[in-house]
Amino acid sequence: MRSSLVVEGYPLVLEHTRLPYVSYPFEWSGEMLRAAALHTLALLEELSTHGLTLKDAHGWNVLFQGCEPVFVDFGSIVEAPAGEPWQKYVEQEFRECFLHPLELLAAGHGRIVRALMRDFDRGISAAECQSLLTAAGRTLPAMDQTLPFTWYREHLSALVLPSASL
Repeated sequence: MRSSLVVEGYPLVLEHTRLPYVSYPFEWSGEMLRAAALHTLALLEELSTHGLTLKDAHGWNVLFQGCEPVFVDFGSIVEAPAGEPWQKYVEQEFRECFLHPLELLAAGHGRIVRALMRDFDRGISAAECQSLLTAAGRTLPAMDQTLPFTWYREHLSALVLPSASL
């Protein structure tokens, strides 16, 4: 929210509502991970309408207030390169930290996902994900590059996650 604090040279100062509990992506249920992914995606989409983007797109930038995801890293919001709703490395990070773990959860690899997500400085690579999906008889989906936000939102929403997925 907008702060009443004024800092010389800065037109806007923001502050967070204090959240009483901090949890981490490797602790979340599959539905919480999906909610954080969709929240991050919605933020990226909204930022793109203002010529902005995120410089990183991972679950460590999201906390939960009750059941609702809250984006907490305002410092990650930056100007977007012209014509790019998000840079390739940001999309790769989104895939590694959200899409790949959710794909693996849907394939029944919850324990492996939890272990891999403890490594906070990297997500689950496409090669790691595909290797595990192959064992379950699945493949990583091909993405529609023309409508990335729509594709991710629809695909993530349609994934069937086990009730005790993470």
